[in-house]
Amino acid sequence: MPRDNFKKPVITTLAARAAYQCSFPNCSKPTVGPSSWLADRAVVTGKAAHICAASQLGPRYDASMTKDERSSINNGIWLCSDHAALIDVDVEAYPAALLHRFKERHERLIELRQAGRVSGHGALTRVTLSGFVFQPEQCIDLYGATGIRGDNSSGKTAFLELLHGFLSRPWLERWKTCDAGRSVCDIEFLSDVKRNLKVSTGDGDLRFFMDDALHPGIRPPWTSLFLRSSDVAWRALIGGSGTIDELSTYFEFTPSELVGLVEVARTFAPECGYRLQFEDGELHAQADHHDRMMPFAMLSSSEQAQVVLELALRIAALSSRCFPTVLLIDGSSVLSALDEPMLKETLRALGTRQRDYQVIVTLPTLRGVDSAQGFNWYDFKRDRATGRTTISPLTIE
Repeated sequence: MPRDNFKKPVITTLAARAAYQCSFPNCSKPTVGPSSWLADRAVVTGKAAHICAASQLGPRYDASMTKDERSSINNGIWLCSDHAALIDVDVEAYPAALLHRFKERHERLIELRQAGRVSGHGALTRVTLSGFVFQPEQCIDLYGATGIRGDNSSGKTAFLELLHGFLSRPWLERWKTCDAGRSVCDIEFLSDVKRNLKVSTGDGDLRFFMDDALHPGIRPPWTSLFLRSSDVAWRALIGGSGTIDELSTYFEFTPSELVGLVEVARTFAPECGYRLQFEDGELHAQADHHDRMMPFAMLSSSEQAQVVLELALRIAALSSRCFPTVLLIDGSSVLSALDEPMLKETLRALGTRQRDYQVIVTLPTLRGVDSAQGFNWYDFKRDRATGRTTISPLTIE
């Protein structure tokens, strides 16, 4: 019986798009390597497998496909020899639609690795939002530094709350009764494989999913720090004494954890020009223009905000040594206290310095923002008629 086989250029391209790695989840086995007996040869062990069979009696055969469709790259998936055999002997477990998802996820992982967007322990690469305060299927592609501009009530803070809420569930409480069954936050995370974590609303509760499978106890494979002004912890902190209790409440650590983090992070170079240490249960800071350590309470509100940011950057740098880390900054808190030159310098530092953690910043205006700051910007625009927000890429001239 005739077979609609792949031509050699299709096989070569299919293998290259997979970086010669198996596309089966949690495999990524290399399928090319050096020949052990010929110095000018390589050995390829991978297979260009048909998703829908090349001949009528094969697995997942689709009679509606043409000969050209069966032999096209769209009908192929690159696999190691073991998984190429597995999908054909257990056809019911591996339908065509599932194999297409395997292929899409793997090729996206390779694409993002090549672009330098997934390194170290992994990274959040895309967030898709429907409901809450957003129009359906609103997407944000996340890079090392992402900026969001939006007016009040446009959903900027809600976006940060949803991201942080995967780690700290109390931030999701207010969304339990929101658009039952229609509000979904889907986060794509890539490391060795692509995973999707999702939360949806329904019946006054929250449902969590991993790769579309219900998973009530799931915790994210990343950690996040949330600098915000939307709770009493910030109001107690700015203008306060900078006690261990105030700071640990704000950063959502125990007091002993925070003291340990500050102690270890003292060896890091200052990001915002402040050296930090605890003395008698209160945070002290020394700026480049100060000749001594100053108690947090003696600093201006702008200086206090800078110190909080300094502390957050050091914690994020320390955390990123062990876990994928995302620093979420509500610009109406830390950044609103900065004058325009300091804001511009802070954003430039956040966007252009090489980091092992991701940064997401929200701002109500583009004050202090220019086009050379290394951020990927988005605009949140709320429609007055529907009360829903549309998300679109923002080009800053």
